Amino acid sequence: MADLVAVRNASRRADIPGHENALILSDDAARTTAIACGATADKLGDAQEILIPGRPFVRGIIRHIGHSIIQAMNCFIIAALSADGCIAKDDKHSPFNWTSKEDKKRFIEFTKKAGVVVMGSSTYATLPGALKERVNIVYSRSKKFEGAEVTAKEPAELLTELEGRGFKEVAICGGSHIYTMFMKAKVVDRLFLTIEPILFGKGVNLFNEDLLFHMNLVSTSQAENGALLLEYAVDYKGVGKGK
Repeated sequence: MADLVAVRNASRRADIPGHENALILSDDAARTTAIACGATADKLGDAQEILIPGRPFVRGIIRHIGHSIIQAMNCFIIAALSADGCIAKDDKHSPFNWTSKEDKKRFIEFTKKAGVVVMGSSTYATLPGALKERVNIVYSRSKKFEGAEVTAKEPAELLTELEGRGFKEVAICGGSHIYTMFMKAKVVDRLFLTIEPILFGKGVNLFNEDLLFHMNLVSTSQAENGALLLEYAVDYKGVGKGK
């Protein structure tokens, strides 16, 4: 049995191997909380929001194995930037021509592990074709793209759908509008950014709207060419949903 429920004010993380991002509740507590949030006993399978302090917009699944485990869906942004903060010179500029081999290796490794990549139509157009061994999802309201699924869903709705299909992670791969949309929806857990030793002077920024989010540096490494590979966790404390 696997049900999606709404959980508010949960605070304790489950210390269970393989479920590091989970919260743990007794079956009765999970059922009571779900009903209190508007999910009736016979409708727990409906997609609902899980609101967790510090992770304000996460969907999850209850699995009855003695306790109810709510497994978080991981969503991360992955991008390469010039030293002056641009992801490209223009919409047609492909990152494959100027990023380090370490960045390319990380991109392939992380996106294949996730199994699904999400991007805008302009970003998809810079690729030589669909990314192999990954489900390619492109945002578009009218066009269709060979080798890719097309969507116009809101970020939270898309992630809920993908979780229902069995995915545990989603890689958001650009461009600027898509990065901004997912950050504003507060569904992004981590950002994997590579700062390449190159200057564009002007170009496309990582985000295309005003944003304010705090981040915690998780890890850093340096590529052979001097590029910095950074991993940040988004810190949502004090930034509640809807604020």
